[in-house]
Amino acid sequence: MTRPLVAAVQLPEAAARAWLGGIANLDLRIIQADLSAPPGDVECLMVAPEAYGGPLVRPPSWPGPIRWVQLLSTGLDGYPDWLFDGVTVTTMHGVNAVAVAEFAMGAILAEARRIPEVWEEGQAWPRNGSAGPSSAGLAGATLGIVGFGAIGAAIARRALAFDMEVQAIRASDAPLPDGVRRAASLDDLFATSDHVVLALPSSASTVGLVDAALLAKAKPGLHFVNIARGDLVDERALRDALDSGVVGRATLDVLRQEPPPTDHPLLGHPRVRISPHVSAHTPGAINGMAARVRCNIDAYRSGRPLEGVLSDKTS
Repeated sequence: MTRPLVAAVQLPEAAARAWLGGIANLDLRIIQADLSAPPGDVECLMVAPEAYGGPLVRPPSWPGPIRWVQLLSTGLDGYPDWLFDGVTVTTMHGVNAVAVAEFAMGAILAEARRIPEVWEEGQAWPRNGSAGPSSAGLAGATLGIVGFGAIGAAIARRALAFDMEVQAIRASDAPLPDGVRRAASLDDLFATSDHVVLALPSSASTVGLVDAALLAKAKPGLHFVNIARGDLVDERALRDALDSGVVGRATLDVLRQEPPPTDHPLLGHPRVRISPHVSAHTPGAINGMAARVRCNIDAYRSGRPLEGVLSDKTS
């Protein structure tokens, strides 16, 4: 008889049972956020960044019997570096790309066509024949995408379907798909785009990427969208750029501190739309995460390649 796979999962019990219930020969352990070390017989560890509570310094016993760590996230921020040592690590890379891309395009469309304002105006239905300023539309507008992984690529495909001009910056020299041009520089991308979307991970090289100097080069009236990580942006510099009119609108699904303090510099700003980090929250994305875990458990047991294997933490 095949021995059970012992897996420690950092999920609420109901979610863990929903995702992994019914898998034969799986010894499932629900672990707590304040865990300092997994149980000694665990071979697979599944962890979430917001729940991780282990030590920042590598335990002497690491990795012990653990052979595989499944991150319950796409990004790598929120985990200690030692968690990646001596084990195979898989992520949720690509699982939520469609959901996040839809959210980003919804934000762009809402801003370009003034949809929230138009709905509000409709409640009073102007009687003088004027419905306020016309909207810009998307066709022919330029979208700049910073970061071109699965999410950036998914955004680009949707923007091209709206007949937008699309340019991008990516870390690697890999070619961009047809219809997407490579921006000469980050400064150039900000200076020539009507909408800019951040779609890159948080890392030592990207924290604070969007600062006062970069925002000063933005095309006047820029719509800035962040569906990546809050620490990529100097939020006070963004506030100043909004106040000056250099940035016309900021749509933010992420902030440096979540939830934000009541005195956060962007809360309540008339040109800012903030959502509580929900761009990936669709049934399809959640089901996709569960499917990724189940598929990887099956692959691990049978010796097949795992999906979402982490090969370069900085890419």
